[in-house]
Amino acid sequence: MADDALEALWDAARAEFAADGPNRAFIEYCRARGELPEAARRYREAKQSLATGSGAGSGSSAIEKRLAAIAMIAMSDIDMRKSEPPSKRPHPVLIALAAGILGVALYGLWLAFFGQ
Repeated sequence: MADDALEALWDAARAEFAADGPNRAFIEYCRARGELPEAARRYREAKQSLATGSGAGSGSSAIEKRLAAIAMIAMSDIDMRKSEPPSKRPHPVLIALAAGILGVALYGLWLAFFGQ
């Protein structure tokens, strides 16, 4: 499911979880492609492997920071989609009704000025 660019970005991010640049690039790439769940899965697995291995500590806190960032980005994306305003275009029936009323009014004015 993952493409080569995602894998390369993940390899760079995984090399140093505390480094902002590679991790931001990976998360942003996943956000742009709709792969935030995949990013979260990879960070959770990395955290779990650190917890079972001998390398817990600062790496685990950096991973928690990345997971929190992913959650905030996902919630922000949901809020943005939810709060988009509805279309402001008037309904076609209203346009036809307004055109009809305008036509009747203009006809009435024409009769008032030029009629008998």
